Amino acid sequence: MTAREFIYRAIYKLKQAVLRPRDPFVFEETNPLVGYRCYGGEVERLAPLTEPADVPLSNSVMQTRGLVEVAGVVFDLRRDGVYRFYRLPSLSEQRVVCTRGRESILQSVGYLLGYGDDDDKISESDLIKGLSRRRVVGGCGTLSRVTQKILSYVQVPSRVVALMTLDPWGGQDDGHTLLEIADYDENWFLYDPSFGVCFKKDGRRLSLVEFSKSRNERLELEYLPVGSGYSRFASQGYGYDFWIGERFLSPGRLWDWYRRIGDLPLVFDKDRLYCPQSSVKTGSDRRISSRYVILSDGDFQKRFYS
Repeated sequence: MTAREFIYRAIYKLKQAVLRPRDPFVFEETNPLVGYRCYGGEVERLAPLTEPADVPLSNSVMQTRGLVEVAGVVFDLRRDGVYRFYRLPSLSEQRVVCTRGRESILQSVGYLLGYGDDDDKISESDLIKGLSRRRVVGGCGTLSRVTQKILSYVQVPSRVVALMTLDPWGGQDDGHTLLEIADYDENWFLYDPSFGVCFKKDGRRLSLVEFSKSRNERLELEYLPVGSGYSRFASQGYGYDFWIGERFLSPGRLWDWYRRIGDLPLVFDKDRLYCPQSSVKTGSDRRISSRYVILSDGDFQKRFYS
């Protein structure tokens, strides 16, 4: 917990004590400890066990599989998934078990995320530390970087990428940040942590460049688990959650948006973004080169896909 978070929490507790005096007939300590597992689009309630724990509760979000004691109660954490525990209003714990690699973590990681802007001003290291207690609610860049870190914990290679429209830029909804993940054959495929989707053609997941080139064809959105959908977007007191809600509620609108921003594929490497020459339209070279590095298609392929 950062010093700022500690102070905010102390102030919140003080306000609660002043504004909402404790009801002498409500005994919070009698609330049960609730545990549940999230995985592959399903949520199941966990039953407490009578057996003793055989592994300790971790200090980070990643947890060793086994029988684990949480606040004096033992639960079975031997299957992959996101495990959550709470006892209102004083206990909140969250852990990830992943023993089966890439596909398993993709069935879990979305539960750790929410699309919004609440946490965009918090450092990545603090967000990772806080994952053992709560979800990260951030914009596309924040969610991509946090997801990349989680994937690294289970030795799954990934890299941050982006899509940009070649329409005139207005500083509003001109592009999007995503991840490319290496599959078992060391081929890259595109994954969007913000909406929990991969992109498929003829049953095969597409890379960033493949998606950009074929996005107007008949493609399939592969929906992977996400948490509770979009959270909150606000600027200067003005809420615009519906800007994202439209895409969560309508696959058609989501597709329209992906197609619009998918003109220019960009790979982030060593603090620079690179794009292939063939994706740059005539007349937009100067605008693109002022922000990104344009490589010949051969050099781009050699650098990022060989």
